[in-house]
Amino acid sequence: MLVANRLDTSAQESPFPPRAETQARQNAVPNYQLVHIRIFNTDTPEDGYPVELRVPDGRDFPQGRLQLDQAALLALNVRSDAYGRALGEALFAKTALGDAYSETLAVFQSQEQRMRVRLRIDAPALHALRWERIHHTVSGTWFPMAATSDTLLSRYVPVQAWEQPQALRTQPLRTLVVLASPPKLERYGLEALSSAALSAWHAAFDAQAGLDVTYLESSTAKPPTLNQIREALAGEHPGGGIHLLHIVCHGMKRGQDTVLYLEDEDGEATPVHSAQILELLRASTTRPHLCFLAACESGASLGEGETEWSGEAFLALGPALVAEAGVPAVVAMAERVGIVTAQQFAERFYERLIKHGIVDLAVQEARARVRERWDWSVPVLFSRLPSNRLLEAAEAGDVRFEDVRLPDLQGDSATPCH
Repeated sequence: MLVANRLDTSAQESPFPPRAETQARQNAVPNYQLVHIRIFNTDTPEDGYPVELRVPDGRDFPQGRLQLDQAALLALNVRSDAYGRALGEALFAKTALGDAYSETLAVFQSQEQRMRVRLRIDAPALHALRWERIHHTVSGTWFPMAATSDTLLSRYVPVQAWEQPQALRTQPLRTLVVLASPPKLERYGLEALSSAALSAWHAAFDAQAGLDVTYLESSTAKPPTLNQIREALAGEHPGGGIHLLHIVCHGMKRGQDTVLYLEDEDGEATPVHSAQILELLRASTTRPHLCFLAACESGASLGEGETEWSGEAFLALGPALVAEAGVPAVVAMAERVGIVTAQQFAERFYERLIKHGIVDLAVQEARARVRERWDWSVPVLFSRLPSNRLLEAAEAGDVRFEDVRLPDLQGDSATPCH
């Protein structure tokens, strides 16, 4: 049975205000109401996938039927907004969740509440779809759900455990950053991470005052080997272990397996299988509350001198880290992502997470930061946190919610997605 992460109550590191004051600070963040959307598996996908929308303590809606043309979606893959609209038109069709979603959205808006959508996908064939691109209609205009703070979107991973992870109350957050760019990557058809990319990652983390960062990095005295990661996770820290684990390395999908290219004891590139990563985390006395999985340079040109990163392997590993290794939340790349996007997203994500502690809101704000880039929707959040609160805000001034809203939909100023 998985052991849930425990509440960190180290008084020496983080003296906290009285309960009433803490509650007042949390209220500075908008009121989000939970909405569960579940897509069931089926033996007859040609007849559509059963789908339901459920609002806790709300009204019951009948099940719908989701009809998907995956070949048509694949043809739209390079057109992010067209893909997102096609996906939204399918999920929010009248025969699927159209009436239920429209009614729920209208009720919440009338009460000045916002929507926290938790998407549970039971059908294995649908996991690889780009759900983070999905559009919904607001005042008759299609917009991406995951690009504003009006609706938060995460993928829910069910776990067979009684205990629920609790919000961290420790700052700074102990963060382990793994930067794997070992020699002899070429034997696997891979290229080393550039010195400029490494410097950019250091700059992104060193700018975060709320993080206490330890690096495991190629060509240093602390290389990114499996043993070094194990020792870092098991290291003696006042009040507990590592809170955040951020991995930058090459990854590859091999059938049903995921392989990460780390470093062996001889200082050369070595494939580490997903089972080894999962076992390493399961064996840890205290597990990270968050894992962030980023892939490094593939060397493929995207034009304008940009490099793309391969993230296919991480989409499969993300939910496994939650369901099998007991990590409460995982951010992973769904597919190839530009190096600039990955770093800007991560920098913004950690900055906002430290401020208000809500992981799905931080992801949404980070997506907004890179919204004008072609790969803005690549980062995916997998979570089992009850309210997606990863940590308590440490200071009253930290909970300054930055509202990322839709454009004005009144009159001619509305700007539709393309």
